[in-house]
Amino acid sequence: MGKRKKEEWDIIIKEYCKPIVISDKCQIRSSLFHNNNDIMYDVVIEPRMVFGTGYHTTTELMIELLLKKNIKDNNVLDNGCGSGILSIIASKMGAKSVIALDIDEKAIDNTEYNCEMNDVKNVTTIVGSIENIKLDNKFDVILSNINKETVFKQITFYKDLLLEDGVLIISGIREEDETDILSEFNRYGMTRKFSYKKEGWLVFKFVRKS
Repeated sequence: MGKRKKEEWDIIIKEYCKPIVISDKCQIRSSLFHNNNDIMYDVVIEPRMVFGTGYHTTTELMIELLLKKNIKDNNVLDNGCGSGILSIIASKMGAKSVIALDIDEKAIDNTEYNCEMNDVKNVTTIVGSIENIKLDNKFDVILSNINKETVFKQITFYKDLLLEDGVLIISGIREEDETDILSEFNRYGMTRKFSYKKEGWLVFKFVRKS
């Protein structure tokens, strides 16, 4: 990126991508803004022209629910990692290991860049889909911010990859699809423990039972 183009891009970031604070615990910001030392988790996400900053409502919902869980020493799978924001937060919250997965190579490049910006070293990135994860890998937590159709295609993998009593947090689901989601997960023995909505979007916490 040339100097002039970078200057124009920085102006856009400062205008439209101001820092946000979620649940009074997590700040998301570009490196153009200063750290808020009063915040528990400071996350630097560099906006790029392909990927956003994670400010979408569904990402905020995912973060809000993730922050409610103690994941210290957990093994976490971030399914469809995008910018890597959820992987980075999970690492900062004390996760033992995080696998960041996405079918888009540019998303993986972006995740790796943002992990470096945050000095996060226990995130392993993989180009591919959840079907590529070997079933001998088991996770305490799976994070999945994707759409309803993909959720339905992947539901058996969620169950197979989660430990017993493992937690699945999903969003990217519209309010009108709540009944379909609950019916399908119940059919596969996944128990809803918590859900809520914001601006027409839903976030769910499911638990795998034997």
